[in-house]
Amino acid sequence: MSNCTDSLPIICIDFKKSRFRIHKNTLRMLGNPDYIQLLVNPHENILAIKCSIREDRLAHFVQLERFPAKNSYELYSNSLASTLLQNNQHLHHGSSYRFYGSLNTTHGIALFCLNNAVPISPNECEEVAI
Repeated sequence: MSNCTDSLPIICIDFKKSRFRIHKNTLRMLGNPDYIQLLVNPHENILAIKCSIREDRLAHFVQLERFPAKNSYELYSNSLASTLLQNNQHLHHGSSYRFYGSLNTTHGIALFCLNNAVPISPNECEEVAI
């Protein structure tokens, strides 16, 4: 991976398995939050990862210590994957994509434009950067 993309938040989505892989570096950029929330803006085709708190019922607990050898944090969601596929005709079920995002440190949020999908092989989705 080039130095240019090393400083960008990255998420990989495998629509075949409804798997969302958030690179550890992305979580580091967000300040290693204990909880995150995934947000979707269907009108702007944006997926966001936002720092959250335990009391937020929509938050996911990030348990990186359970996966010390892994380079990413994984979430599985059939409903989120289906929603993204329904709202984005250029994304296909059974395919995997990498998304490079932007970071808003003031609000603790990483934004990913779903229009900028980079198709990848399933093997590439397994090989995420630290």
